[in-house]
Amino acid sequence: MRHFYIAPKLALSTLLVALVIGGFLLYQSILVTPKVAEIGSENAKACLTSVTTFSMQGICDKTKVKIVSFTCANGTGSGIDGVEKCVDPIEAYNYAKEFCGKTCPEPSPSPSNCTPEPGNCLNSSNQCVQYNNSCQKNELCSTPYRPCGTPILPRVSPSPRNCAQVAGSCEDASGVCKTYTDGCQMNALCKMPLTSCGAPKPSLTPAPPVCAQVAGKCVNNNGSCSVYNDGCEMNALCKQPYENCAVSVDDSGRRCITFFGRRICLPIGYNPE
Repeated sequence: MRHFYIAPKLALSTLLVALVIGGFLLYQSILVTPKVAEIGSENAKACLTSVTTFSMQGICDKTKVKIVSFTCANGTGSGIDGVEKCVDPIEAYNYAKEFCGKTCPEPSPSPSNCTPEPGNCLNSSNQCVQYNNSCQKNELCSTPYRPCGTPILPRVSPSPRNCAQVAGSCEDASGVCKTYTDGCQMNALCKMPLTSCGAPKPSLTPAPPVCAQVAGKCVNNNGSCSVYNDGCEMNALCKQPYENCAVSVDDSGRRCITFFGRRICLPIGYNPE
């Protein structure tokens, strides 16, 4: 705050002018300090101008002053020096109002839509907490809601399964032997189709073919003579169509054999066996 001292020349006319200006400023002060100003909206809150004190010194140019001082509601102050140029007190006051600004209350938050509902409950840490409305209840209480002092119910055992009373043992999917006491365990443990533990494993060797008991000799695929003891060997060794390689006698009485696909007849009296 700046102060300038100017020796007043208090002539009667000067005194009268000062009184007129002082009265005018007092009137302005009554009207404006504090003056309620509306902010331009339907829900506007009241604001107060922040000029708390306003003073002036030295009359010049009949209706103006040389020094104006003012303070604001926040404790700050300033001065307007009109030594070289006289100051219009109304303009100075408007400047003070602009300098100090307005003090407007902060808008109150809209109340939450919470139903009044005082009570207590257990929170997620099993501690008892108090609440005053439904919003606090939803925020503080654990779910499902349990008032303080509510006993924790014991865990309810599930109903027994409807299982036929049957006991036994079986192989599971890995071939391990499992023991079951009822149909439910049997269905859960055993592989399907049900295989009892220790049951003989089916043989993977095919059953031997049924071969007719027949013996003889025949010509094989390379023309040699093969000996067979049953029908299976005959089918495996003999060429088709079947040709017997047994010794036979031709029309002239010679003994003949088939050897490597050729029929050979030996002279009469020669016995190849």
